[in-house]
Amino acid sequence: MTAFKYYLGLDMGTNSVGWAATDPEYRLLKAKGKDLWGIREFNEASGAVERRTHRISRRRRQREQVRIGILKDYFHDAICEVDPSFFRRLENSKYHEEDKDVEVRYKNNIFNDGNYTDKDYFNEYPTIYHLRNELISSTEKHDVRLVFLALLNMFKHRGHFLNAGLGENNGESNIDNAYFELTELLSELTEYHLSQDIDCKQIEAILSRRDMSRTHKAEELAGVLHVDLKNKPYKELIRGLCGLKFNACVVFPDVQSEEVTKLDICLSESTFDEKSDEIANIIGEDYFEIIMAMKEMFDIGSLASIMKGHNYLSQARVASYTK
Repeated sequence: MTAFKYYLGLDMGTNSVGWAATDPEYRLLKAKGKDLWGIREFNEASGAVERRTHRISRRRRQREQVRIGILKDYFHDAICEVDPSFFRRLENSKYHEEDKDVEVRYKNNIFNDGNYTDKDYFNEYPTIYHLRNELISSTEKHDVRLVFLALLNMFKHRGHFLNAGLGENNGESNIDNAYFELTELLSELTEYHLSQDIDCKQIEAILSRRDMSRTHKAEELAGVLHVDLKNKPYKELIRGLCGLKFNACVVFPDVQSEEVTKLDICLSESTFDEKSDEIANIIGEDYFEIIMAMKEMFDIGSLASIMKGHNYLSQARVASYTK
C-alpha cells in the first residue's frame, strides 16, 4: 500500500465532531467514490454538578434518618406504654386512608385517643412552633408524644439549632466576639486590617435586614467598616460577609495556582457545609479559619433577622404567625 501525506481537520463541539481529510493542497480526498468528510453527533457531556447535588441530598437525608432513628430509640418504651401504634401511624401518615396498613387505617394520623384526636391537637397547636413554645414556657407535665413531636421537628429541621453563634444572651455579645475574632485573624494571617472601633450592632442590623438586597447590604457594610469597594480583596471580603459569592483567590492570592485559578465561595449556600472540607484542603487550615469566622458573622446576622429580639425561635415564629 502506497503511503502518502494527508491532513485531517477536526471541528470539535460539545455534542458533535466534524471531520475532513485533504491532501497537502487542501483538496478534499475521496475513498470508494465518496468525499472524506462528515460529522458524528453524540449526547452532550454533563458536568459533576447534578451528580454532586444528588449525592449531597442523599447524604443529608441519610444523616437525618440516623438522627430520627436515635430519637425514636430514646422515646420508644415511654411512648409504647401509652400508645403502641403511635410510630406506625406517623409512618403511614403520608398515605391516603385506604393505602395505610390495616392496623392503623384511621382518619387520624397523630393522635387517635378517645378524648384527643388530630383535630384537638391542631386546634391547640396551629403550628409546631406553638407546641415548642408551650413546652419551653410551661412547667406542667406534658404528654410524652408531644415532647417527641417537638424534638422530632428540631432534629429534622435543625437549621441554627447547632449554630455556635447562639449563646445565653441570644447573640447580644456574640456579634462583637465574632467581629473581634475575624479582625484578629485577618491581622495575624493576612495583610488586611479592619477597624476594631466599630459599633457591631450596626453590622448586625445591616446583615439582618430583609428589605435590602445583599448587594445593597455590601455597600452599607462597607460604609460602616470604612472600606473602599474599589479595593478588590476588601470588596470580596465584604461580599462574603453579606452572603454573596466571592472569589477566595482574590482574598488569598497565594492560593492561586495553575490548577486553582478561581475559587468561588458562597456562605449563604445550603451546601456550604458539604463543600467545607474541599475548600479547607485547597486554601489551607489558616485561611479556612478566616472563612469560618466570616460564616459565623453571616449566621448571626441571618439568625437575628429571624429572632427579632426574641429569646427562642419558637417565640419568634409564634409572634410572626400571630401577626
